[in-house]
Amino acid sequence: MQEARLAKVYAKSILDLAIEKNKLEEVRKDMHLVYDLCKENREFYLMLKSPIIKGDKKSKILEEIFKNKTDNLSQSFIQLLAKKGRANYLLEITNAFEQAYKNHKNIKEVTITSAIQLSEETIQNIKTKINQEIKDTTIEIKTKVKPEIIGGIVIELDDKLFDASVRNRLNKIKQNFLHNEYVAKI
Repeated sequence: MQEARLAKVYAKSILDLAIEKNKLEEVRKDMHLVYDLCKENREFYLMLKSPIIKGDKKSKILEEIFKNKTDNLSQSFIQLLAKKGRANYLLEITNAFEQAYKNHKNIKEVTITSAIQLSEETIQNIKTKINQEIKDTTIEIKTKVKPEIIGGIVIELDDKLFDASVRNRLNKIKQNFLHNEYVAKI
């Protein structure tokens, strides 16, 4: 829990500074680069998490890795994290930054789960319907394929869930039969 709070504080600070310096998109690109490196390179991630490697050594490693690849503002921020002993939270901070960025830009993430891969046309139709319901918001669609829902779709937006899956309908029918007084008496 403390990690999440700490990540949000640092993410908010770099977001605010990037907005102030008019470098928001550059910093976002850099945060994506750091996030991708943490996710794709296990040795890099383990180095960040290692309590044995001191902050000044991490600082030098990070400087070499990101030199000429990131904006000066991002580079300074990463160096600050390393010097403060917070480089081990870099993955969490980049993740929190993305969420703060989306909140700032009023971008909503919608997850569509289906039993089979949906066509691009179907995804665009769903996106259009959602845009009609939610004004002044940019919608980002993520898709998942889960054959266990049998058919239909499940749409998640913020804390709302629209479950139009065949599995859900079958479960409702089952519950109706289980709680049906007339069937229970037979």
